[in-house]
Amino acid sequence: MIPPTSVSEIIFPSEVRFESCQLCRRGNCPSRQAPFDPNLAQRYGIEE
Repeated sequence: MIPPTSVSEIIFPSEVRFESCQLCRRGNCPSRQAPFDPNLAQRYGIEE
């Protein structure tokens, strides 16, 4: 599939850094910008 990834985002000012990668378990992603955070994923209801 081309492009291999697509991007859309909503940008807003925040004092807390957040990357959607923190909620994604896909470890071998070439676009990863932050490590998976299981505590954050659980807080957002993604992980049980």
